[in-house]
Amino acid sequence: MALMDNTAAIAARIGHMRLRGLAPSTIRVNRDHLHRLARFLHPCRLIEAAPLDLEDWARALLPLAPRTRYAELSRTHNFYVWASEQGHRPDIPSVHIPRPKVPRGLPRPISEDRLQAALSAAPPDIYAWLTLAAWEGLRCCEIATLTRDSIIESNAQPLILVTGKGSKDRVVPLHPVPLLALRAYGLPARGWVFRRRDGLPGPPSADRVSWMTNKFLHELGIPDTMHALRHRAITQVHDQGRDLLITQTFAGHASPTTTAGYAAYCPDRLVTAVMGIPAAVLA
Repeated sequence: MALMDNTAAIAARIGHMRLRGLAPSTIRVNRDHLHRLARFLHPCRLIEAAPLDLEDWARALLPLAPRTRYAELSRTHNFYVWASEQGHRPDIPSVHIPRPKVPRGLPRPISEDRLQAALSAAPPDIYAWLTLAAWEGLRCCEIATLTRDSIIESNAQPLILVTGKGSKDRVVPLHPVPLLALRAYGLPARGWVFRRRDGLPGPPSADRVSWMTNKFLHELGIPDTMHALRHRAITQVHDQGRDLLITQTFAGHASPTTTAGYAAYCPDRLVTAVMGIPAAVLA
């Protein structure tokens, strides 16, 4: 087996991820993770880490939130699974490293008054982004990569072809609010729907869409982020139909477990149910 230094190991891992067609954001996060792990393990090379080294790494992550630790340790484990499968080492040293239990968080949709306040002050591009999140449930990465061909207006019901996480496509109905917003922004004849503000070719990055919209919201005194607008769309869809599979399809969730959190978020119905409990007769 050939033993690689850290630079070669990271380059080989990233190259393999590119061959699999993983999203640039996923590749970037994993590259950053491997550099952090390499710095922690130094002078031991990444490819030579022993189980005890990785236990020390897991302990070093304890101050982080459970969700963050779970993600870091999952990336670590995936790296060593890859290293073993590629013949760079005979074992998987991370196989017995425990990962924390991650509590399922409830969605936090933006309130309707905050959403209206944001829309009333937004310039055309941010207005369109806000509506795509709040009515279509699109992530920032999905908004940034929309192309003209993905906006289908010729059907009786307009549609959006969304390329989501892991390059998985889904089709969602296009609500009149974002459709009007897209037309007001100016749909191009072809190519990327959204243009960079600096005039350079190509679409804005997902990070840029996220940063610009979140900065816009916060400058208005609105504490929510774009993810809260996506939460709004998903909770609204689930509340309309009470169909977990339909909601999962709309949201582009790989697992119904993720979607189940939106099924649990029913404040109006919960209030009605609780208030409907018969009152005890006071002595």
